[in-house]
Amino acid sequence: MFKYFRFSCLFLITAYPCLTHAEISKTTIYQFSERKFGNTEVPVEITWPTSGKKPYPVIISQHGSERDGKTFIGGIGKTDEYTKRLIRKASARGYAVFAIDAFYKKGVGANDKKQFPQASAYAEQLRDRIGEIADLDIGNIFYTGFSFGGRSVVDELPKRAGIVKWRALAAAEPDCNTFWAPSLSQTPMLIMKGQESHYPPKPCEIMANLYRKSGYEISVKIFPKSNHYFSHNGRIVKGKAYNGCSDDPVIIYNLREFKTASGVSVSLDELRKGKCFTPTGGSGKTREDLDAAIETALDFFDKHRTP
Repeated sequence: MFKYFRFSCLFLITAYPCLTHAEISKTTIYQFSERKFGNTEVPVEITWPTSGKKPYPVIISQHGSERDGKTFIGGIGKTDEYTKRLIRKASARGYAVFAIDAFYKKGVGANDKKQFPQASAYAEQLRDRIGEIADLDIGNIFYTGFSFGGRSVVDELPKRAGIVKWRALAAAEPDCNTFWAPSLSQTPMLIMKGQESHYPPKPCEIMANLYRKSGYEISVKIFPKSNHYFSHNGRIVKGKAYNGCSDDPVIIYNLREFKTASGVSVSLDELRKGKCFTPTGGSGKTREDLDAAIETALDFFDKHRTP
């Protein structure tokens, strides 16, 4: 069963300052599944738009490895700063926003990257249930996310022809160190990267060039002064990052065939043992370019909305 928590800013502005923009939100707990954690509870905060016409287009947003933005309405579930700001800006443009907490009750932290769930599976299952909710446009469903969430968006690229269900995809600061070889899917994608990120833009540019050669609409937007957090005060610190294959990313042809962009074969065992991991991290959260990144993603979604 779902657990519902609904609050209106008309009555609870002081208790819930996140609703001072007249957003109306609720948190629903879904039962979703993926390969690592099996069937599990996944909180989703749903925010209805403050403008626009019904049926509303939908954005599903996935947090990064740090849920540093806000706690969901009702106190169950969290998301990051990217999604927190996205909710406010997207609702003002007429989008309903579904924010997923993929880490709920899983005991994973920012450096437990090998233990992260396959969050794109949660997004797919949520997308396929959007039609159960009134006043939402199932023909205009978009997917975005930051960092780990951006990686989850990139994971949605290799879908077969005729299986396209996303209107468009926007990945903020994904790693792109491994990616699937182009298939016949034609879902438009935007990738946003900080030039100074400890996840360098290079593998995403390599991926985008390869996909464009196969006929994809895919672009990479670089923020010249930004680090991983779209901040201008970035520095490299000790941590854990999936950035060790940035100069020669690994292309996945199937679950038995892996080759670097330069053509060198890689085994699944090498990847599982951490071939693309390094003991580095990024720091600095002044976020001068974060709002601009979110507006760029929303402009991209606006461009691809159908009447």
